[in-house]
Amino acid sequence: MAERRKTSGDNQCDGTVAEPADLDEREHELDTREELLDAREAARDARKDKEHEILAAAEARDDKADARDEVAAGRDTAADLHSFIHDSAYGANIQARRSAALDRSAAKSDRAASSEDRSDLTGDEPDLDGLPAD
Repeated sequence: MAERRKTSGDNQCDGTVAEPADLDEREHELDTREELLDAREAARDARKDKEHEILAAAEARDDKADARDEVAAGRDTAADLHSFIHDSAYGANIQARRSAALDRSAAKSDRAASSEDRSDLTGDEPDLDGLPAD
């Protein structure tokens, strides 16, 4: 019967004593595995921190977009009311509506950027089918 070679994973249940070289090799393998595990955990933690940063930035952009939308709606409403009450200041109304439109455009850009940030986390392409063309 051929003698089976002992590997670092063999149990010593047959009463034999493992050779010191086998023990050193096993200890080295365990140390290597521990180092790899530590490196994986560190990489996972770094990815997790980066994801939190990206999500926080996307949330901040969404908040800015919401604020811009509110300002734009207020400007637009004020311009409409002014136009309704006083027809003589047509030029000022155009400026107010232009400002409101620029605020909406900036809000749209912020929303698109935050959507792209979130999709970068998953590697998916953002769904732009429902968005109006620029």
